[in-house]
Amino acid sequence: MNSTTNRFSRRALTTFFVFGSLMILSLFAGLNISPKWLISTTILDVQVDEEGALYYLFKNDKKYFEPIATEQSRLLALPHHFSGELEVLEEFTFAQIDQDIVEYRQLRAQKHWGLWSLLPAFCAVLLC
Repeated sequence: MNSTTNRFSRRALTTFFVFGSLMILSLFAGLNISPKWLISTTILDVQVDEEGALYYLFKNDKKYFEPIATEQSRLLALPHHFSGELEVLEEFTFAQIDQDIVEYRQLRAQKHWGLWSLLPAFCAVLLC
């Protein structure tokens, strides 16, 4: 019984050490690594209400928006590896695809820490 208790406490101590080390590493990464910004694009199925306002459905709720021309987008004008702070995190744009076809898009800025983004998955695998 003593060897079982000893083995359990050794395993618990190892798990605690691994978890604690990874938490300190993630804290270091969060404080010292500046994230890159990725722009995700979603094409919207846009409809027009009785008053002429544009909206799309999200979880059965009407979401109204004011689109801007794609050329005026501040998110799309960012440098490829921008790592500062952004004023705008979401924009709605439109582009004339064909003579009678307009495409509406939702642009969202999302932070990405490169390989550091894999740290939570690595921690989960180690602790299993």
